[in-house]
Amino acid sequence: MVGLRGGVELNNSDWMLGAHTRFGIPGVSFLDVQVVGDLTFVTPPFIVEGGDFQERALSGDLLFRRGSLAFGGGVVLRNTYWVDFDTPRESRTGWSGVVVLGGVPGPRSVFTGQIEYRYSRVDDIGYSILTAGVSVVPTRLLR
Repeated sequence: MVGLRGGVELNNSDWMLGAHTRFGIPGVSFLDVQVVGDLTFVTPPFIVEGGDFQERALSGDLLFRRGSLAFGGGVVLRNTYWVDFDTPRESRTGWSGVVVLGGVPGPRSVFTGQIEYRYSRVDDIGYSILTAGVSVVPTRLLR
């Protein structure tokens, strides 16, 4: 499956847009791999000089799936200004845990939806993220 998602980073109420792909591991019916790329549109506090900017995050997860519920975790790569706007953007790695409801198409479905909660931690900073997404199964579009 491949899809688009949108949501909010709950810590600062910043909105986000992204894309995801999810696929099963051949021969293992209960494990999925998910790759997510997100842009968070950050508005800094008024005491910080500078305008709006985007934080970029790329996550890779191994999910244990039981019906329409999946949970798991993996690694996250986050690119942002870690100190202030005078320092260059920098990418740092961390970990994430995720719970996904939905995202499993029916036997004849082309589209599916999902709701996801993700907690990521990079250095000493934690991010709580809630998203909703819609996916398509590309191989079923050709029927």
